[in-house]
Amino acid sequence: MSETEITNQQKELIQIWQEVLEVDQVSIHSSYYDYGGDSLSAINLMLTMEKLGIEKSLIQDIINGRTIAQITNSRDQMTADATVKDGEENKYALIAKASEAINATRGFMVLFLVFIHWSPGVFERLSIDFERITNPLFRIGTPGFAIVFGLSVGFFFFSQFETNSKKARKNVRVAQFSILIAMSLLAAMKYAEIKLLALEPSLPLPTVLFYSVLLYYFLAVTSIPIWYRILASFENLPAAALCASILMFALQIIVRDILSGFPDLAGIWHLIGLMAEANYNYFFMSGIVFAGMSIGLYIRECLSEQKNTTGLLQCGFALIVLGILLSIESGLIETWLTRKTASIHMITTYLGVILIILSMALNYSHRTRRNSFFLMVFRVFAVLGLLSLPIYVGHGLVIPVKDVLVAFGVQYSLSLAASMLTFSLLIVYAGMKLYRLYYK
Repeated sequence: MSETEITNQQKELIQIWQEVLEVDQVSIHSSYYDYGGDSLSAINLMLTMEKLGIEKSLIQDIINGRTIAQITNSRDQMTADATVKDGEENKYALIAKASEAINATRGFMVLFLVFIHWSPGVFERLSIDFERITNPLFRIGTPGFAIVFGLSVGFFFFSQFETNSKKARKNVRVAQFSILIAMSLLAAMKYAEIKLLALEPSLPLPTVLFYSVLLYYFLAVTSIPIWYRILASFENLPAAALCASILMFALQIIVRDILSGFPDLAGIWHLIGLMAEANYNYFFMSGIVFAGMSIGLYIRECLSEQKNTTGLLQCGFALIVLGILLSIESGLIETWLTRKTASIHMITTYLGVILIILSMALNYSHRTRRNSFFLMVFRVFAVLGLLSLPIYVGHGLVIPVKDVLVAFGVQYSLSLAASMLTFSLLIVYAGMKLYRLYYK
């Protein structure tokens, strides 16, 4: 079928794609992924098509990488078209499955992060010495989320910059705005608590209000276009990202040494100094992000060339062993039980753990026969992965909201329950809407 011989239904789908993906021209023989389609764009696409009464099966076919021609033609025409596009169809089907597996990994990690941040209070009330028991596991929280953030940047954002830079830049702006709103809310909560309780902060006000890991992610999202331009100049993107990771870890040591000569920074400079050399500073966190990014780029590269990714599992186990051996060799084995922030040997091990989780998710996404219960659990994690940013931001607002309510005279337990329940209900509501949209 030529581009001029298109049906009314195909014209309708073309118009929707142009609107959602923000492109001027759409071919009926190209996939949704050819125009930089990703998980977030898919939500907008499905909502738009659902409102117009388009069949759910057609929506799923688009997300699974089929072209407009393939999903709207008659069976004979579709078979002929698929013969020409069979290789690409398989490639995009693999990308769709990998996207779901990455989202499931991201969902598992963000849920585990919430558990890490909320469970110490439970352990304390049970009079359990949870720190030494859980320290090796609990230290994975912040670096683990940074790894899956980098994984998403490498797999989704960088590919989108290659195929639809306009849409990629818009997604960056949306992420910036979302994080900025969250930072502003968090700062407002902290400021309200200071005023209501007449507190005297021991640190400069900008640091008290804005110093958090959210500030790093705002800077990281802002840096994505710059990271892409730099890495895109290299032929081997996964290797370039891995080298960038090593460079960032080296830079954080150099910058920390330089800033040690300026101990009395004040005002906004104190905040800038912390982001340059404190725990989980820009360089250290970016080193972790680039490590995750190299994995995302490697998976995307393998799928584009229709190669398998079976080596991830073995690489994961190798990194776990390497991290443990590094801690033994450097005499830091005890830090697994005592250290409050992750060191290089711990991050190496955690990278291996996430590789194993990701490998298992990728393997499960390719199974043709799947138990209905485990399939539902897998899909729930995938939906949580789509909501990872709101979950990450929202769980960080729970305690500040509780503190403000307490400052207004509300009972402590009631304030905490109200804050946690509101957050949980909002996530459950959004999750159920997305689950029905994707899978029902």
